[in-house]
Amino acid sequence: MSRKKSVGSRAFPPIPLIGGGIAVLLLALAVPGASWLVRPSVGRLVTEGAELSRQGRWTEALPLLDRAVTAAPRNAEAHFLKGVVLERLKRPAEAADELEAAIVLEGGRAEAHRLLARIYEKAGRYDQAFANALEAVRLNPKAAAGYRALGLIYFGQGRYGKAIEAYEKAKTSPAESGWVHNNLGFAYLLTGDLRAARRELERAIAVAPDLAVARNNLGVAYERLGMVTEARREYLMAVRIDPGYANPRENLDALGAAHGAAHPKPGR
Repeated sequence: MSRKKSVGSRAFPPIPLIGGGIAVLLLALAVPGASWLVRPSVGRLVTEGAELSRQGRWTEALPLLDRAVTAAPRNAEAHFLKGVVLERLKRPAEAADELEAAIVLEGGRAEAHRLLARIYEKAGRYDQAFANALEAVRLNPKAAAGYRALGLIYFGQGRYGKAIEAYEKAKTSPAESGWVHNNLGFAYLLTGDLRAARRELERAIAVAPDLAVARNNLGVAYERLGMVTEARREYLMAVRIDPGYANPRENLDALGAAHGAAHPKPGR
């Protein structure tokens, strides 16, 4: 009696156990619809994209995160990381779209709001920048990043007193930043509080001794306080750290003849 073949069945040769990866690949090639077995999962794509981002390998991270977002369009982390990468690659409009999507999918992302604040501040969209910076502060009031974002927005609006308030709060963060002290000292220079400017700029170079902008601004504070020898030292240090930085060179040339020129805008 002959055996009947079951409808829709298909016989396959056994797959030799010559290594898990090869066996899975052979199975994927032999079985229709099993190609998912060799596709990296969304979680793996996001993890690898995050690791490449951490290493600063932005162009390598982007394709992985593109694939993750395409495969799982409701994955908030994939959208967020893609936004971070796009912002680093100087593609702000696309970055903003991804960060906004991450926030819609999963609220409570202080870092997404902070990055949006920076993107919108650079674009001169101060209302949106301000709203996002405030939300970053509300979500994580102990972090300096939200206050730094607020400070930059206030600088852009010429509201130096408010910028000082924001940077004073940023100072209380455990992660002390030379840029925070530099920007705060710069704001004090703009408002004429030279002693406070000196204090913050001295702290900036203590935290970040190779920050040429802070060295130049400290030189300006010293010069305006009549401390010409100290001013010359800081201008020379700034030139040594960054030979292409024009301000300290100009300040050295004019030392004693006029007050030095502080950096024209705060650092980020």
